[in-house]
Amino acid sequence: MPAAYFDMDGTLLKGDSNDFLVRYLLKEQVIDQNFTAPIADFHHRYLKGELAIEDFVVFIIKPFIGMSAQRRKELIAGCLTSGGLLAAMRPGGLAEIKRRQALGDDIFIVTSTIDCLIEPIAAHLGVKYVAAAPLEYDAEGKVTGRIAGLVPYQGQKVTRIQEILQREGISNADSAAFGDSVNDFEMLCFAEHGKAVHPSPLLLDKAKAQGRSFEILNWDQA
Repeated sequence: MPAAYFDMDGTLLKGDSNDFLVRYLLKEQVIDQNFTAPIADFHHRYLKGELAIEDFVVFIIKPFIGMSAQRRKELIAGCLTSGGLLAAMRPGGLAEIKRRQALGDDIFIVTSTIDCLIEPIAAHLGVKYVAAAPLEYDAEGKVTGRIAGLVPYQGQKVTRIQEILQREGISNADSAAFGDSVNDFEMLCFAEHGKAVHPSPLLLDKAKAQGRSFEILNWDQA
Protein backbone atom coordinates (compact mmCIF):
# COMPACT_ATOMS: atom_id res chain seq x y z
CA MET A 1 0.00 0.00 0.00
CA PRO A 2 1.20 3.59 -0.63
CA ALA A 3 2.91 5.64 2.05
CA ALA A 4 1.58 9.05 3.10
CA TYR A 5 3.75 11.62 4.87
CA PHE A 6 1.98 14.29 6.93
CA ASP A 7 3.58 17.41 8.36
CA MET A 8 2.05 18.53 11.67
CA ASP A 9 2.21 22.30 12.31
CA GLY A 10 0.12 24.30 9.86
CA THR A 11 -0.84 21.14 7.99
CA LEU A 12 -2.66 18.66 10.21
CA LEU A 13 -2.80 21.24 12.99
CA LYS A 14 -4.29 24.69 12.58
CA GLY A 15 -1.47 26.43 14.38
CA ASP A 16 1.85 25.42 15.90
CA SER A 17 2.10 22.58 18.40
CA ASN A 18 4.86 24.40 20.28
CA ASP A 19 2.57 27.41 20.77
CA PHE A 20 -0.07 25.17 22.30
CA LEU A 21 2.54 23.64 24.57
CA VAL A 22 3.94 26.98 25.72
CA ARG A 23 0.47 28.40 26.43
CA TYR A 24 -0.38 25.35 28.50
CA LEU A 25 2.89 25.46 30.44
CA LEU A 26 2.22 29.13 31.17
CA LYS A 27 -1.28 28.28 32.42
CA GLU A 28 0.15 25.57 34.67
CA GLN A 29 2.86 27.99 35.89
CA VAL A 30 5.65 25.67 34.75
CA ILE A 31 7.19 28.65 32.92
CA ASP A 32 6.68 32.41 33.08
CA GLN A 33 6.48 35.12 30.43
CA ASN A 34 10.25 35.57 30.43
CA PHE A 35 10.60 32.13 28.85
CA THR A 36 8.51 33.18 25.85
CA ALA A 37 10.68 36.16 24.87
CA PRO A 38 12.75 34.42 22.12
CA ILE A 39 9.82 32.55 20.56
CA ALA A 40 8.73 35.25 18.11
CA ASP A 41 12.22 35.38 16.59
CA PHE A 42 12.40 31.58 16.36
CA HIS A 43 9.01 31.54 14.62
CA HIS A 44 10.01 34.29 12.19
CA ARG A 45 13.16 32.41 11.16
CA TYR A 46 11.18 29.17 10.84
CA LEU A 47 8.68 30.71 8.44
CA LYS A 48 11.54 32.02 6.31
CA GLY A 49 13.24 28.63 6.30
CA GLU A 50 16.28 30.08 8.07
CA LEU A 51 15.95 28.54 11.53
CA ALA A 52 18.72 26.37 12.96
CA ILE A 53 16.21 23.81 14.18
CA GLU A 54 18.48 22.25 16.79
CA ASP A 55 18.70 25.60 18.59
CA PHE A 56 14.93 25.71 18.91
CA VAL A 57 14.63 22.11 20.09
CA VAL A 58 17.22 22.68 22.82
CA PHE A 59 15.28 25.80 23.86
CA ILE A 60 11.78 24.32 23.91
CA ILE A 61 12.73 21.30 26.06
CA LYS A 62 14.23 23.36 28.88
CA PRO A 63 11.08 23.22 31.07
CA PHE A 64 11.18 19.42 30.98
CA ILE A 65 14.83 18.91 31.92
CA GLY A 66 14.99 16.89 35.12
CA MET A 67 11.19 16.72 35.41
CA SER A 68 9.81 13.27 36.20
CA ALA A 69 8.53 11.32 33.23
CA GLN A 70 5.12 11.04 34.87
CA ARG A 71 4.78 14.80 35.38
CA ARG A 72 5.89 15.46 31.79
CA LYS A 73 3.33 13.02 30.43
CA GLU A 74 0.60 14.60 32.56
CA LEU A 75 1.43 18.06 31.23
CA ILE A 76 1.49 16.90 27.63
CA ALA A 77 -1.81 15.07 28.05
CA GLY A 78 -3.27 18.28 29.46
CA CYS A 79 -1.93 20.26 26.51
CA LEU A 80 -3.64 17.90 24.08
CA THR A 81 -7.02 17.99 25.83
CA SER A 82 -7.73 21.00 28.03
CA GLY A 83 -4.99 22.94 26.23
CA GLY A 84 -6.94 22.58 23.01
CA LEU A 85 -4.35 21.05 20.70
CA LEU A 86 -6.40 18.06 19.57
CA ALA A 87 -9.44 20.27 19.04
CA ALA A 88 -7.39 22.39 16.62
CA MET A 89 -6.64 19.54 14.21
CA ARG A 90 -7.86 20.38 10.72
CA PRO A 91 -11.00 18.37 9.80
CA GLY A 92 -9.78 17.71 6.27
CA GLY A 93 -6.51 16.31 7.53
CA LEU A 94 -8.23 13.99 9.97
CA ALA A 95 -10.54 12.82 7.18
CA GLU A 96 -7.59 12.16 4.89
CA ILE A 97 -5.83 10.07 7.54
CA LYS A 98 -8.98 8.03 8.17
CA ARG A 99 -9.53 7.53 4.44
CA ARG A 100 -6.00 6.26 3.94
CA GLN A 101 -6.12 4.09 7.04
CA ALA A 102 -9.26 2.43 5.66
CA LEU A 103 -7.31 1.65 2.49
CA GLY A 104 -4.42 0.19 4.50
CA ASP A 105 -1.89 2.89 3.55
CA ASP A 106 1.24 3.41 5.63
CA ILE A 107 0.74 6.72 7.47
CA PHE A 108 3.64 8.84 8.74
CA ILE A 109 3.76 12.03 10.80
CA VAL A 110 6.98 13.88 9.95
CA THR A 111 7.71 16.97 12.04
CA SER A 112 10.47 18.82 13.85
CA THR A 113 8.30 19.00 16.99
CA ILE A 114 9.69 17.08 19.99
CA ASP A 115 8.91 13.37 20.11
CA CYS A 116 7.30 13.36 23.57
CA LEU A 117 4.62 15.76 22.28
CA ILE A 118 4.06 14.18 18.87
CA GLU A 119 3.95 10.51 19.85
CA PRO A 120 0.77 10.86 21.97
CA ILE A 121 -0.88 12.73 19.08
CA ALA A 122 0.08 9.95 16.67
CA ALA A 123 -1.26 7.36 19.11
CA HIS A 124 -4.55 9.27 19.35
CA LEU A 125 -4.82 9.30 15.55
CA GLY A 126 -3.79 5.66 15.19
CA VAL A 127 -0.68 6.60 13.20
CA LYS A 128 2.10 4.02 13.42
CA TYR A 129 5.12 5.81 11.98
CA VAL A 130 6.51 8.97 13.56
CA ALA A 131 9.59 10.99 12.68
CA ALA A 132 9.95 13.79 15.23
CA ALA A 133 12.73 15.61 17.06
CA PRO A 134 14.39 12.77 19.04
CA LEU A 135 15.19 13.70 22.62
CA GLU A 136 17.64 12.00 24.93
CA TYR A 137 16.11 10.48 28.07
CA ASP A 138 17.92 9.13 31.11
CA ALA A 139 17.31 5.76 32.77
CA GLU A 140 14.31 7.20 34.63
CA GLY A 141 12.77 8.62 31.45
CA LYS A 142 13.67 12.23 32.25
CA VAL A 143 14.65 14.66 29.47
CA THR A 144 18.39 15.35 29.69
CA GLY A 145 18.37 18.47 27.50
CA ARG A 146 20.21 16.85 24.61
CA ILE A 147 19.07 15.78 21.15
CA ALA A 148 19.47 12.08 20.37
CA GLY A 149 19.45 12.11 16.57
CA LEU A 150 18.52 13.92 13.38
CA VAL A 151 15.67 16.43 13.66
CA PRO A 152 13.22 16.12 10.73
CA TYR A 153 13.49 19.57 9.16
CA GLN A 154 13.77 20.54 5.50
CA GLY A 155 15.91 17.89 3.75
CA GLN A 156 16.31 16.01 7.03
CA LYS A 157 12.63 15.10 6.80
CA VAL A 158 13.46 13.01 3.75
CA THR A 159 16.41 11.36 5.49
CA ARG A 160 14.25 10.31 8.43
CA ILE A 161 11.51 9.04 6.10
CA GLN A 162 14.03 6.99 4.14
CA GLU A 163 15.33 5.42 7.35
CA ILE A 164 11.83 4.21 8.25
CA LEU A 165 11.09 3.02 4.71
CA GLN A 166 14.26 0.95 4.68
CA ARG A 167 13.78 -0.42 8.19
CA GLU A 168 10.15 -1.38 7.63
CA GLY A 169 10.45 -2.49 4.00
CA ILE A 170 7.99 0.15 2.78
CA SER A 171 8.08 1.47 -0.78
CA ASN A 172 7.98 5.13 -1.76
CA ALA A 173 6.07 4.21 -4.93
CA ASP A 174 2.81 6.15 -5.38
CA SER A 175 3.45 7.96 -2.08
CA ALA A 176 1.90 11.27 -1.10
CA ALA A 177 3.21 14.08 1.10
CA PHE A 178 1.26 16.89 2.73
CA GLY A 179 2.89 20.11 3.96
CA ASP A 180 2.32 23.82 4.28
CA SER A 181 5.68 25.59 4.59
CA VAL A 182 8.92 26.03 2.69
CA ASN A 183 10.45 23.66 5.24
CA ASP A 184 8.31 20.87 3.75
CA PHE A 185 9.50 21.44 0.18
CA GLU A 186 11.98 18.57 0.05
CA MET A 187 9.43 16.13 1.49
CA LEU A 188 6.81 17.22 -1.04
CA CYS A 189 9.32 16.65 -3.84
CA PHE A 190 10.40 13.26 -2.47
CA ALA A 191 6.87 11.85 -2.57
CA GLU A 192 5.39 10.98 -5.92
CA HIS A 193 2.41 13.20 -5.14
CA GLY A 194 3.21 16.44 -3.32
CA LYS A 195 0.21 18.27 -1.89
CA ALA A 196 0.35 21.76 -0.37
CA VAL A 197 -2.10 22.35 2.49
CA HIS A 198 -2.85 26.05 3.05
CA PRO A 199 0.60 26.72 1.55
CA SER A 200 2.77 29.65 2.54
CA PRO A 201 3.79 32.13 -0.18
CA LEU A 202 7.43 31.09 0.29
CA LEU A 203 6.56 27.46 -0.44
CA LEU A 204 4.70 28.40 -3.60
CA ASP A 205 7.49 30.74 -4.70
CA LYS A 206 10.14 28.04 -4.22
CA ALA A 207 8.05 25.50 -6.10
CA LYS A 208 7.58 27.92 -9.00
CA ALA A 209 11.28 28.82 -9.10
CA GLN A 210 12.22 25.15 -9.29
CA GLY A 211 9.56 24.19 -11.79
CA ARG A 212 7.50 22.15 -9.35
CA SER A 213 3.74 22.10 -9.05
CA PHE A 214 1.80 20.86 -6.02
CA GLU A 215 -1.91 20.25 -5.67
CA ILE A 216 -3.29 22.84 -3.23
CA LEU A 217 -5.68 21.66 -0.52
CA ASN A 218 -7.97 23.35 1.99
CA TRP A 219 -8.35 21.19 5.10
CA ASP A 220 -10.44 23.51 7.24
CA GLN A 221 -13.45 21.43 6.22
CA ALA A 222 -13.71 17.65 6.08
